[in-house]
Amino acid sequence: MKVVTWNINGIRTFRSGIKKALDSLDADIICVQETKVTRDLLEERTAIVEGYNSYFSFSRGRSGYSGVATFCKDSATPFAAEEGLTGLLTSHEGAVGCYGDQADFCSEELQLLDNEGRAVITQHNIKFQDQEQIVTVINVYCPRADPEKPERKQFKLQFYKLLQCRAEALLKDGSHVIVLGDINTSHRQIDHCDPSDIEDFSENPGRKWLNRFLHGGGQKEEGKDEEPDEESEVTSTDSTHSGKFVDTFRYFHPTRTNAFTCWSTLTGARQTNYGTRIDYIFADRQLAREQFVDADIMPEVEGSDHCPVLGKLSCSLIPCSKPPPLCTRYLPEFVGKQQKLSRFLVKVDQKPTQPEPREAIPGSQEEEERRENLNPAGAGKKRLLTSDAAAPKGKKAKTVKTSSKPQGSLLNFFKPKLSNVSSSEKPLDLGGVTSTQNSQKASLKSEEVSSVTNTEPERTELVLEDSVKLSTTEENGKQVKSKQPSEGNKKGASSGFWKSVLHGPPAPPPCKVHGEPCVLRTVKKEGPNMGKQFFVCCRPQGHASNPEARCNFFIHPFVRLLPESQVKRDQDSSSQVKAKPPKSVKVTIPVSKMELQKMNGHSRDDGFDNLEAGAERDEFLPHKTGVKKEMHFTDFEGKTSFGMSIFNLSNAIMGSGILGLAYAMSNTGIILFIILLVSIAILSAYSIHLLLRSAGVVGIRAYEQLGNRAFGHPGKMLAACIITVHNVGAMSSYLFIVKSELPLVIQAFLSKHENTGEWFLNGNYLIIIVSACIILPLALMKQLGYLGYTSGFSLSCMVFFLISVIYKKFNIPCPLDDEHGNLTEFIDNHIVSNVTDDSCEAKLITINPQTAYTIPILAFAFVCHPEVLPIYTELRDATKKRMQKVANFSILAMFVMYLLTALFGYLTFFGSVESELLHTYNRAGPLDVLVLCVRLAVLVAVTLTVPVVLFPIRRALLQIFFPDKPFHWAIHIGIAFSLLFVVNLLVIFVPSIRDIFGIIGATSAPSLIFILPGIFYIRIVPDEQEPLLSRPKLQAAGFAAMGFVFMVMSLSFIIIDWVNGESRSGGAH
Repeated sequence: MKVVTWNINGIRTFRSGIKKALDSLDADIICVQETKVTRDLLEERTAIVEGYNSYFSFSRGRSGYSGVATFCKDSATPFAAEEGLTGLLTSHEGAVGCYGDQADFCSEELQLLDNEGRAVITQHNIKFQDQEQIVTVINVYCPRADPEKPERKQFKLQFYKLLQCRAEALLKDGSHVIVLGDINTSHRQIDHCDPSDIEDFSENPGRKWLNRFLHGGGQKEEGKDEEPDEESEVTSTDSTHSGKFVDTFRYFHPTRTNAFTCWSTLTGARQTNYGTRIDYIFADRQLAREQFVDADIMPEVEGSDHCPVLGKLSCSLIPCSKPPPLCTRYLPEFVGKQQKLSRFLVKVDQKPTQPEPREAIPGSQEEEERRENLNPAGAGKKRLLTSDAAAPKGKKAKTVKTSSKPQGSLLNFFKPKLSNVSSSEKPLDLGGVTSTQNSQKASLKSEEVSSVTNTEPERTELVLEDSVKLSTTEENGKQVKSKQPSEGNKKGASSGFWKSVLHGPPAPPPCKVHGEPCVLRTVKKEGPNMGKQFFVCCRPQGHASNPEARCNFFIHPFVRLLPESQVKRDQDSSSQVKAKPPKSVKVTIPVSKMELQKMNGHSRDDGFDNLEAGAERDEFLPHKTGVKKEMHFTDFEGKTSFGMSIFNLSNAIMGSGILGLAYAMSNTGIILFIILLVSIAILSAYSIHLLLRSAGVVGIRAYEQLGNRAFGHPGKMLAACIITVHNVGAMSSYLFIVKSELPLVIQAFLSKHENTGEWFLNGNYLIIIVSACIILPLALMKQLGYLGYTSGFSLSCMVFFLISVIYKKFNIPCPLDDEHGNLTEFIDNHIVSNVTDDSCEAKLITINPQTAYTIPILAFAFVCHPEVLPIYTELRDATKKRMQKVANFSILAMFVMYLLTALFGYLTFFGSVESELLHTYNRAGPLDVLVLCVRLAVLVAVTLTVPVVLFPIRRALLQIFFPDKPFHWAIHIGIAFSLLFVVNLLVIFVPSIRDIFGIIGATSAPSLIFILPGIFYIRIVPDEQEPLLSRPKLQAAGFAAMGFVFMVMSLSFIIIDWVNGESRSGGAH
């Protein structure tokens, strides 16, 4: 028997369908919270799922709020089901019963506690050791204590008390009890990412209740004398209460750290695993001891700000033949029966007209629900009245009066109104920016303010600018009169004005610690600072000791002076008014640490953690604010489809390595090559599985960050260095193609049959010219921009290359004509052995000194692992299983392309194939039009790809050598120039592209494919989930060891080949 609980943060967010989501959890009973759907909005495809029977509890008034549901497989159909904890919502047979002593609650309290749709109870028959027993599953979504609404704190404690009363009553009646769901309180310090006030941590009233509800819940505070207070009396039924339930996760994993189930989506905290554990599966002590076999969290499952929690029991379920009446398939709107018109006219819930005032539960949402539960027509009228009331009556009359005038230009609404304004009446604008810029700042989507860490300085100085707005009058106060402009001047003035209105917002300042652009935040907490804006680090929130987390950088948006050039441009384009630039007056405002925390809404005085169930504050259907939300990389809202993700990953796999595969087959034979190609492809897919598993455990989606999590800063530097070496090798292979192919293209255009030795036919000179004139200017761009599309062009070129290889197989005879052989010999200044009939026979298996290059070439051709995690981030409906399918399809597609290219290239030239296949076709026909087109396409693709590959290398070098420095053009240009200089030297002095494939394929490729994924998996996956001697970790260790063996063997054979100076006729050019 398997049970799962998951706060899904909206049941309509499952884009792929509710059934697919339920099946992926693979559980018998699935309890979800925060469905955020009312009964009138419940769709049939959600309520009735094939293979399941479901039971919903809805919020009675507030739309898009709260709500829980329990889905049971047909093999786990309950015999009783009930909505709510009080029994007041039950009006049918098949109820669970056993409500306990509710004398401490008045009837109004009980009604309100069940009005928010926070509980569903199901009862099941189970079989354990040939004995039939009853288990009751209580699916709850406990309220959140909003620090801005103190009355909700009392409401939450009352709900806890009612839940405990009902659970213990069912247990006393002889049923086993499982309480699961979002409890909205982290129990111990180990369940919180950053507990503050450690000494008073256990004083939280929610934790006090958990200590009493759970057996041994307060063992860490046993020696501490506690004085009973009012809150303690609320959360306990008697003073000598002993917990009857067990936290099943801590029962199996008592000391596991960093096991969180909820993260803030506003701060991207899931990426740094900066969260809390507030989702639980509680079971009575006997059930946990006798039948529970495991309980664990599932952080790899995404789609919500919470992750599921799984519980496994050794018992089996006995399904009931008929679901209880609460099952949604019995709802009138889904059974297909005609309903009477009178049902829609009769008020179902009869409530007292004047209920008695209640003080015991002031946090109820009933008043808000009554206002929000109006009919749509009424709601529309209310909005209309509100909009009318916002505008003065005078303006309304004026609008009616002037409606007969001809329609004016849209430009008139933006031009400043010319009037006589004295200098004393000019308004002041704090910030030193024009009114245009203020309107643009308002267009930025503000995010909820996050907490500021305790590492903030004691006092921070904010520099404000005070400037006078530009006036549209002259100094004498007279209205400006301008002559009628000509048509050309009109267009110029209009164009300039719109440029001033529509130019983008100023770039945010860089964070001084990470050197990355900041994000703009707005204070939303009520108080003197509400509405104020400030810039903070863009990284996700995390522990202060985590270097990948958000730092304490903070700056006011007005601290930066407006550049003089910007002021002048705005003045010239706004109108024909001439005014002096505004004078900036710096005002220093000291801000203490406490005030800064208040500005950010950071307060711990409420006694309940702000990180706990923050998602309840967000409504399912938020109101539009008229502005577009600004997306950040920490949001993890993938938009890329499954097919496009396959295309992107195929681009990452495909590279220059495809040009050397035919040469690899000529040195291994067809059968041995296919065996090696299949093996490398399967091992690459398995290594991606290890990466996805490791990333799912810690919530990290960057290769270097996995290294940081596994081995700290040295691990991050190691991963960055290996990626840098691999990309340098890729750049070298691209430039080597330019070196070898560009002289042949120029020679063909000049109709020359031989290389006459001019400088423009020298490949070394040409790569220097191409690097200086084309690659370096593109590499100096601050952002990739349109260069990102070159990956798609490169893949298209390689497909064109494959088609040409297959076509040429049936057009080129074997043996080749001696004339072409002599021509190639003269061009390349290398001796090519005479071609005989024996060399035109395909070999199935062969081994020679050049075979040592085969595995490195194949490994080089399949490296895509640094790009897997970013593509995973951008994948729509991203799950580990879905991303693994993307990887499998991409590897399969590249496998087919690689096999066809190698096979037809080898069968065309057999033993005469060179290490760069495209260069070999020059021997068959140097002026062939098709080959010339392929060369041109490949040359353009690789030339434009070099700057794209250079960007991640430069970023890695900046992280290694200049981690704390902001962007500087000198560093930017210096790194680009140095990289191109080193790569040009490698290409000039390395004799063959085979050597590049061999060295890079024998060092960085095995590290990225085999070694690092294996050791990351061993280090990152906790021993509580998978012990060190478990089969998955032993497989990962063997995988890493195999990569190390490949690396050592390949390097050894390559070095031996160099030392012996074997003939390179097959690969020389």
